[in-house]
Order: sequence, then C-alpha cells, then structure tokens
Amino acid sequence: MARLRSNFLHLHTSAALAYLLLSITFVLHCSFDVVDGFECEELPVEECAFAVSSSGARCVLETNVMREGSVELECQTSEVAVASSMPWRGQKESADCVDWCGVDRKWVGLSSDFLSERDWHRRICAPACFLNCPNIVNLFTNLAEGEGVGLTALCEAQRRLSRKLIQSSQEELQTAYIPDTASSPAFAPVAL
Repeated sequence: MARLRSNFLHLHTSAALAYLLLSITFVLHCSFDVVDGFECEELPVEECAFAVSSSGARCVLETNVMREGSVELECQTSEVAVASSMPWRGQKESADCVDWCGVDRKWVGLSSDFLSERDWHRRICAPACFLNCPNIVNLFTNLAEGEGVGLTALCEAQRRLSRKLIQSSQEELQTAYIPDTASSPAFAPVAL
C-alpha cells in the first residue's frame, strides 16, 4: 500500500510539474508577439504602444501636426530604455496583455497622466495583468515610481484588502444564513 501511495504521489507530482511547465510556456507565449529585429519607426500605429525595439528602447506613439492642421499619429523611439536583462527586447505587447491590463493601443506619449485616472491600479494589479504581462507592469511601475507611487506596494495592499473584503463577506453570509436553532421552533412534519 505504501508503494502504491508513493507511486501515486510521484505520478501526481510529475503531472503537476508538467502542468506548471506547460502553463509557464503558455504565459510566455501569450505575453508577447515576438518580432525579430525592429525599430519603433517601422511599426504601424496599431502596434506601437507597449512595444520595445530590438535596441531596448521603448516605442512611443506621438502626435504629429501636419501643415494643414491635421494630426497624425506616428511611432517613434523614446529615450526610455529597458534593462538589457529584460526578456522583452524586440517584442510587441500581445493583444491578451493589452486586454488583461485594460490599456489602450492608442496611448500617446510616456507620461504619468494615468495616475489621475480613477482605479487605474486595479487594472494593472489584476492578477491576469500583474502576473502575465511583465512589460506593461514594468512600464507602469517605473512611471509611477517617477511620481513617488510604489506600484508593487499598492498592488499588494489591494490584494490584502480584497482578501479581507472576501473573508468578511463570507463570514457575513455564513452568519446570515445559519438559523439560530435555540430560538427557532423545531420543524415538525406536516400530517396530510
């Protein structure tokens, strides 16, 4: 029996490890659209925001006022570079991460204006974004820190608050629906 249990645990552990490796591969695959060697100016407007050029510079969508007064958007190389150790050089952000993080592909410039938006941190701190989209999280972390806001600490505080609210709600539901048997009459079968 002990040997059977040991074999089951080994099989269960192996399956869990395989599942973990498959999950990590899926996350890395979904997080980025890999493009070999590009510069920001080569990207179409729809793919510019949240991309990182092969040289490690962040791409930025900028407005260009034409002579006749119309405004065009164009992709440019910013002066903001990601560390050479970061794996997202030469990569565009995936549509999944754009959705999970609630960001807009038409985000113009690299500024901390998002800090004035209500609930911006909820989108970035959402587990789907925070755990799967390191490029976007890194960008927003750096922009927030430039304004003295610690995104990682803010996300952790939000997770703690969410857990407390869920726990409190569960406790309220449990006490609301458990009848007080001492004060309520016993239910007797009805004779027909």
